[in-house]
Amino acid sequence: PRSLLSTAAMGAVHAVVLVGLCYLLWNLRSLVLLLFAAVVIAVAMDIPVSALMRASKIPRNFAVLVVVVGIFLHVWLLTIFILPEVVFQAKELVALGPHVFNATRRIGLSQLAQLEDMLEQHFEVGGFKAIKATVEARLNDPDLYSAILLKLRPAGIHLLRNISSHVQNVARIFLTCILATLLCLRPDSHRAFIVAGTPAFYRERVLEILDMCRQSLGALLLGLSISASAVAVLTWLGLSLLGCPLALFSGLLAGALNFIPTVGPPVGALFPALVALAIDGQWLDGSKVPADATSNGWLAWRVLVMGIVVQFVLKPILNPQVMRHYVSILPVIEILSQTGFGLLLGFPGALLALPFVSVWQVILREVVQHDMMDRWDIKTERSMQKRRSR
Repeated sequence: PRSLLSTAAMGAVHAVVLVGLCYLLWNLRSLVLLLFAAVVIAVAMDIPVSALMRASKIPRNFAVLVVVVGIFLHVWLLTIFILPEVVFQAKELVALGPHVFNATRRIGLSQLAQLEDMLEQHFEVGGFKAIKATVEARLNDPDLYSAILLKLRPAGIHLLRNISSHVQNVARIFLTCILATLLCLRPDSHRAFIVAGTPAFYRERVLEILDMCRQSLGALLLGLSISASAVAVLTWLGLSLLGCPLALFSGLLAGALNFIPTVGPPVGALFPALVALAIDGQWLDGSKVPADATSNGWLAWRVLVMGIVVQFVLKPILNPQVMRHYVSILPVIEILSQTGFGLLLGFPGALLALPFVSVWQVILREVVQHDMMDRWDIKTERSMQKRRSR
């Protein structure tokens, strides 16, 4: 009885300690998120650093310096050559906003009419006409777009007023980059700090697990980067060939959204189709139509088909083999993790959900499955029962 009471007491103490640690981590979630983002960036930087060290046999400090200078150079070139065009196309997108809204409204009205005809042919429904009349009256309201903008304006004013929060976000990004650079400079020292907190008999195994986590996270980041770059370039080229406006902006948006695989590909395929719908001759209300735009809605359909082919046909083919070899995250886990992290931690949580899952998938597989469950045989169970009986 005393052994049972002591075991129950120890279990209660462990539960209380676990709850306390979870509560502490939740209160420090911003700091934990910042540290994990620094680790992710450090692993991403370590990929070219390691390749440069193997190729040129230079020390790690110089390799990190070359990579950091290369990153700043790429950012500077993108700012000079691409950012002005992106800003110009963003202004065009704002000008196309009413046309996109009118196109969507006309599609909604036509679909309502088709739904009414179908229901009248197969069923006898009297209440649908009242619903249709209400929806049509709301969609035909000329002040509907202005009313939507008035409802969105407080959010924009609130965004402009929170200048201090923007400054804090910039400071956090800067601090994250500094931490990532420091982690990339001395990865062995930081690994030794983690290993020192584990039992002596398990330290070699911890080093193996850390190496596996690094490989899995690096493969995930490399795969996502290659996939996002390929989608951005193919979308930009396809939209340019089809004569759709905002091709560069749509391509960059489609590529960036691929880092959130659950919602990124559908949004990246639908956005340029809506833009094409706005300039198509079938849906504009007496506005000027570009000379190269097609009529009868074919431009929007071609853009949509092109987006579906790029996002759901070509991207899986271009998905690098290194990501398939090291990373295999189930689609259900992807959706649940990104949804949960997005609801709890916002956009940064949704962005870091897949790296977090890839790391914890390795830890659970190696520690829980291989080191605990696979070794839990009948002899171990009997010895534990003998200890409990004593």
